Amino acid sequence: MKHAHPMYPWQKPARAALNQAIDASQLGHAPMFLGPPGVGKRSLARWLAARLLCQDVGDGESCGKCHSCQLLGSGSHPDFFDLAVLEDKTEIVVDQVRGFI
Repeated sequence: MKHAHPMYPWQKPARAALNQAIDASQLGHAPMFLGPPGVGKRSLARWLAARLLCQDVGDGESCGKCHSCQLLGSGSHPDFFDLAVLEDKTEIVVDQVRGFI
């Protein structure tokens, strides 16, 4: 959603590359964001999800207004699933994925 996902200056090249891949229909099936804690991996992933699910993308950003963006913003989009590392773990474990499915 426009301005709902903060863009850290160091994310600009990644967003541009992801937009270019999307526009060229060359985005892989499972982008993975790696890096140390606090660099904005989750915000970049959420931006990408919003960008992909938006029905009225403009200038490489989700509109924040369409039905899909509204559902995503309310946490009820049927095509968005958020799976994260549990607090007491260091990685997503198999049982967590099984429960998620």
